[in-house]
Amino acid sequence: GYDNSVNPTLLFEATDADAGSFGFNTNDAFFFSDAKVGVNITNPYYRFHSYETSTIAAESKTAIYGQTVSTLGAGETGTSGYAKYGLWGESEVAVTDAGTTTSPHFAGIYGLATILSNHLGTVNILKGSRILTSIQSGAAGTASNVYGVSIETYSPGANTTTISNYKALNINSTNYSGQTTPVNSYGVYIENITGSSLAYSIYTNTGDVSIGDDLLLRNDNDRIQVGASGDLDLYHSGTNSFITNATGYLDIQSTNNTVFSVGNVGIGTTAPSSLLSLYSTSTSTSFTGFGLNWQPGSTTTLTGDLFNINIGSSGNASSLFNVTDNTSSLFKVTETTITSTLPHSFTASGDTSMAYDLIMTNQTASSIQSYGPMTIEAGESFENNDLTLKAYGTGRVLISGSGLALETSQNFILDSNDSGDTYLTHDATNDRISYYVDNTEMFRMDAGGNSSNGAISTTLTDLAETYPTYDDKLTTGDLVMIDPEATSKTVSLVKRAEFIGRDSLIGAVSTAPGFILGGGSFSEDFCQEVRKEGINQAISDYQHELENIKNEDTIVSEANTSEKIEAKKEAAKSCLAPQKVMVALSGRVPLNVDLVNGDINPGDPLTVSPSIGKAMKANTSGMIVGRALEKVTKKDYDAGKKTVMAIIQVNYWQPSTAVITTQNLITTDLSSSQIDNLDITKELHVLGKTVLNETSILNKLTIAGTLTIDDNKINTIGTLQVQSLNMSNTEFQGAKIVMTTDGDMKILGTLEVGKITGSSEMRDSLIFAGGQTEYKVQMNWETSPKVIQITPTWNTSFWITDLNEHGFTVHVNTPATEIKEIYWVAIW
Repeated sequence: GYDNSVNPTLLFEATDADAGSFGFNTNDAFFFSDAKVGVNITNPYYRFHSYETSTIAAESKTAIYGQTVSTLGAGETGTSGYAKYGLWGESEVAVTDAGTTTSPHFAGIYGLATILSNHLGTVNILKGSRILTSIQSGAAGTASNVYGVSIETYSPGANTTTISNYKALNINSTNYSGQTTPVNSYGVYIENITGSSLAYSIYTNTGDVSIGDDLLLRNDNDRIQVGASGDLDLYHSGTNSFITNATGYLDIQSTNNTVFSVGNVGIGTTAPSSLLSLYSTSTSTSFTGFGLNWQPGSTTTLTGDLFNINIGSSGNASSLFNVTDNTSSLFKVTETTITSTLPHSFTASGDTSMAYDLIMTNQTASSIQSYGPMTIEAGESFENNDLTLKAYGTGRVLISGSGLALETSQNFILDSNDSGDTYLTHDATNDRISYYVDNTEMFRMDAGGNSSNGAISTTLTDLAETYPTYDDKLTTGDLVMIDPEATSKTVSLVKRAEFIGRDSLIGAVSTAPGFILGGGSFSEDFCQEVRKEGINQAISDYQHELENIKNEDTIVSEANTSEKIEAKKEAAKSCLAPQKVMVALSGRVPLNVDLVNGDINPGDPLTVSPSIGKAMKANTSGMIVGRALEKVTKKDYDAGKKTVMAIIQVNYWQPSTAVITTQNLITTDLSSSQIDNLDITKELHVLGKTVLNETSILNKLTIAGTLTIDDNKINTIGTLQVQSLNMSNTEFQGAKIVMTTDGDMKILGTLEVGKITGSSEMRDSLIFAGGQTEYKVQMNWETSPKVIQITPTWNTSFWITDLNEHGFTVHVNTPATEIKEIYWVAIW
């Protein structure tokens, strides 16, 4: 019908409840001009408003159902025929004033599904919109793209509109406050994406994908940026993948393991050469290359390893761990050894354990030092283990410092390779030292200097010294004298004594001496070297040996070294003698005798007989060898007793009465006489004190048989002592040479010497460790020296500071790279 009222209404009504469908059949367009169309509503609010309030059939639950079923003719596949769209929604609005607060929204299609309060019940799926695109089974042809939803924004042409954002799809999901379910709200939820080859949940061809302001999936370099400024950047370039952080640090947290399954990992490098490579070119002075800091929040006992390197049973590695400095190895761990080129310091208290050997491979010198008391133990208290100190070849075990100390009642064992030990021991109860041979005591000496022979045989009763000789007829019991044939090459030679030279009498050949001196002078090995290589080479070798001992930190002064060398030279000369004899200097010795001066009685002085090498009773003054301890008569002598037991006392002897002999005239008892001129052609013996006014001795003056003054020479058998009481200075050459009571020597002229030696008070050596730049020398001088002469053993400049009576400090400009020495000499 037709209604021309203000609100015209076109009403189609079927009166029959079961009336059929109602429709329009026309080939032309059917439209409502500027009208609102309502379905089941009389006052439609929208251009097309479908409203349902009653219970409807299942197929009627859809408010609007748009469907197109058509056949496209040839040539029409490229057109934009609207029949291809099941539902078309379009909004074109001319906005004069959109306002500033109303925030108008324009939408081509607006879909809303609302479940009223208390009417939800049990719903499996609630969808605001559902769009389905399907290709029927059996459809033939090619479809380049099939879209479930195609959403586009576009600007059809140039305009002056300012648009803040083009949003092809805007999704907002709100979980209102107070609502406990659903527990999750999804802006976009995509599931069941499948495909025969590639399946994408979200795919963009050219643009980026942004989720909020902090997550951007960029289409260039397969990149993911997190943060408004791209603080975290994950991207792929070429064959490499990168994770970068622009401002802060990168924190990877996981309650499970974080695994890099293949490839090398590099920190600070793009070309890691190992499973984990850390590189840095930092010049920071506080830079830390690798740090592991475990700080549990409470007391925690770790049962695993903070750091672990493991190589499997099938693996072999030349190096497990290696610390290098400019490619030079400093500390290296292999499967069999740990090698370190650096000094190590163990500063904590407690023990350092080693299961096996400590080997020092430096063949120049090695040392074990302690800054405090040091104990070396072998074994444990319940064991019996040896502590062995061993040197090879001609090397020796040297004890320097204040000597070798043994605990009370302990033994110093000299041999332990047989059933009975030879050793020295100290008896603390009696305060004495005992010497044992094969567990038998042979000698003892107490604190008072008293000694006893213990189990020594009573026949070993004399003290003897070894002397060289060319006299191959020397035998035990013979008297010996100094051989005047001795030369500078063979000193200390002896031979059988002769009466004419009895002033050179020194003793007799011992039969079985209890003590022997000078035995070392005839060491067979040393003498063989002297005879083979000569004295000079043997002494040179010995000097090198002494230098090596000194270099091994043994306290050997230059003065001691010189004395040892001189003594060795004398011994070397002695080695050239064809044989050696032991000359008794003291004690009891059986002497070969004859009875030229009659029977010998106990106590008789014995001197040299006219029979070479034999003793006889002395009846004139002169040197005697000793006194008889037994009687020997002519009857005994004829019966075969050719020896007399004597006590050796070599000295000058004179009879008990004064005898003046002039030719054959003998006068006795000149107790008080005045003689103007007295000529004595033989000998004058004065037993009392002699006072002489002016005395001239034309030839030689002999005093006590030991000191002679002859031909501008002073000689003595013993040590010549000058000012032994040290009562005043000693002057020579008109006081040009003066020796003071303090031991100082003053020389006004030039002193020419071959060598100057001194104690450690004026010269010594200093040990500089590698890297050491100074050394403090502590002394206790009476006055400060004027000059310190320094000699380093490496190329460096040096200087001295803090020079005073307490010492000085040596500084070097270039430290040594290894242990070196500096020698110094102080000059006052």
